[in-house]
Amino acid sequence: CGRSRGVSHGGDDMPDVPHHGHFSTAAWINAALVTRGDVHPGVVLGLLSILCLSFFLVVFAGHIPSSLGVILRTTDKIVWANEFEPIELTCLIESISTNNPRIEWKKIKNGVPSYVYFQNKIAGDLEHRAQLREPANILIFNTTRSDTAEYRCEVAAIDDQRDFDEILISLAVRVKPVIPRCSVPEAVTVGTSTELRCLENEGFPAPQYRWFHNNEELPQDPKISPKLVNSSYSINPDTGGLKFRRVRKEDAGEYYCQAKNDAGHAQCPPQMMEVYDVDILGIFLKSFGAVTVFFCLAASICHSLKRGCFHKKGHNENNYNWPAQTGGVEYGDADEVNKICKTCTAFITRPFSPQVLIHHLTAETEDETEPRQTQTLSSVIGELLEVATVRGVCEVRCVQGEEERDREFTFSICHPSVYSFGQSAEIDVVLNDAETRKKAEHKTEDGKKDKYFLFYDGETVSGKVNVTLKNPGKRLEHQGIKIEFVGQIELYYDRGNHHEFVSLVKDLARPGEITQSQTFDFEFTHVEKPYESYTGQNVKLRYFLRATVIRRLNDISKEMDIVVHTLSTYPELNSSIKMEVGIEDCLHIEFEYNKSKYHLKDVIVGKIYFLLVRIKIKHMEIDIIKRETTGTGPSVYHENDTIAKYEIMDGAPVRGESIPIRLFLAGYDLTPTMRDINKKFSVRYYLNLVLIDEEERRYFKQQEITLWRKGDVVRKSMSHQAAIASQRFEGSAASESALEQAAKEESG
Repeated sequence: CGRSRGVSHGGDDMPDVPHHGHFSTAAWINAALVTRGDVHPGVVLGLLSILCLSFFLVVFAGHIPSSLGVILRTTDKIVWANEFEPIELTCLIESISTNNPRIEWKKIKNGVPSYVYFQNKIAGDLEHRAQLREPANILIFNTTRSDTAEYRCEVAAIDDQRDFDEILISLAVRVKPVIPRCSVPEAVTVGTSTELRCLENEGFPAPQYRWFHNNEELPQDPKISPKLVNSSYSINPDTGGLKFRRVRKEDAGEYYCQAKNDAGHAQCPPQMMEVYDVDILGIFLKSFGAVTVFFCLAASICHSLKRGCFHKKGHNENNYNWPAQTGGVEYGDADEVNKICKTCTAFITRPFSPQVLIHHLTAETEDETEPRQTQTLSSVIGELLEVATVRGVCEVRCVQGEEERDREFTFSICHPSVYSFGQSAEIDVVLNDAETRKKAEHKTEDGKKDKYFLFYDGETVSGKVNVTLKNPGKRLEHQGIKIEFVGQIELYYDRGNHHEFVSLVKDLARPGEITQSQTFDFEFTHVEKPYESYTGQNVKLRYFLRATVIRRLNDISKEMDIVVHTLSTYPELNSSIKMEVGIEDCLHIEFEYNKSKYHLKDVIVGKIYFLLVRIKIKHMEIDIIKRETTGTGPSVYHENDTIAKYEIMDGAPVRGESIPIRLFLAGYDLTPTMRDINKKFSVRYYLNLVLIDEEERRYFKQQEITLWRKGDVVRKSMSHQAAIASQRFEGSAASESALEQAAKEESG
């Protein structure tokens, strides 16, 4: 800067170099060369380098980027959070030069992306539940289990050389376990094996199970405890099973189970298990009684054989050998005699048993002059069932060719109870509110529909068990009378094993005898019915009442099925479904459904937009597909069933066309979505969009939807929440009626 003066080797001053407010490199070089002709070559080379560098800076200064590009990083790529607690997903911008970059957050669940931050505002599932914090972090105020997904932070900076970067963060929401369902046997015998079960389906990750005996935790290995060194139990912490190979007297006491994961723990109420010694005398008496009954049955069968009480093989209406004229004796059952008497004209003329009431029927003899009293075989069928044995003489007139022959033979008909194990009593189960309780149709295994009494979760089941003796005055000995409320899952490929998830027992009578018909009352209070009744292609979930009269040889039992419906309220979050489907340079469409969760009488509303159409499409339809999944691990079976097909277009679409969709669900046989029911099966529903071109090629796209059952009457505990949901999803008119209903229930 300013004036510069050159110095020669001889010490003479160089002339002034003209300048105009700044240093001129060219003028300096020119002055140096003119003044002295013997300038050192190194000086010239240095001056030329400075000149080139200055030129480069002047020409290219505006083209050097101030930064290499946008770069993102995060503190945690895998984030865990507890349900209903806040969590922040970090998206840190390490390098950027653009002042206002475009920031977007997307939620990716089941491979389907959706916006949660778009155009500078929170959207989608996180609307009203999150906010964006500097620089690009997103804070979720209260996480729910539905927030478990992958989240992608995207930043675009148009002024940077690298104008785009993204980072993927995985969020897993831990869910605290609910109170598990525990199954503890009330009484077991010393030396036998038994199993205590514990199950909890809500916690995430899957909880670990621990068992407690008399408020002390049982270690997984009993050998490490001096008190339990002789115990033979084993605990499976993954499934919650506590198995005893041989029960000891010391194993009696209170048991409860605890389910625990990283989010918390829950435990079931204690249940008492009693242990009894082996009843040697009782076993001996039962064995002796069984042997005695066996010999009595054998003697009865032999006696019946001697008296001709069993069907005699080889007799039919074609090969029957008629007895001699003197009157041979033939023995047979009612069916055999009936066959003979149908062949010819037969009458029972001389009944031997005085217990049979004679019906006087008038029939003319051959000369039609003198009536006689006869009795046909069909007229005494009712009386035959009331006695053990009926013997009589059958007069048969049979025509063989031109010859008429009269034959008379003796027959013997035995009552079935002489040689069979017929039940001596009947059981009937009657509900207390049978006249007023609503019935619902439910599909059976053969595809037909029957009506059953309808119950909901938490309702009390009460009624009466009627035990009616077939022979009044005759004693009926029993080992006890009980009634059970059972909820079980039956897999058709494993019919031998019934998986019970609810099992309640009420003892109605102690061992003794019944001399007359009796009625017993029962009540199961606030019964937990966690799942909905379901009959599918490979699985059946049923609830039933089973009344049993316990006997030594064969029990007398009666089952009555009921149907359970699970009710839900309006979901708090019900986002729309937006997806794009296309084939590169051939087809590009967008379809949108108004929501992702529908009740069973809802309406699916949507639109389809055609952005690019270069395929000759002639038909389009939307299908509702039910997918039933049974089994676990390698033994998993999938069954797809098309519930409905709805045609939405017939003809070729054009670019820019929009086709509306309106599908009513009330007319189809649907059930609520069932996910991992007792770890045995699942039922899911999908909307399948199908396009068919002129060459019969099919293009389709599936999207899962959630179905739920809407209650006809909102329960008191859910009234306010349902009213708010109604206002959100059904409009103002429905919201006013829902709020009025909620106010009435709250005041009542």
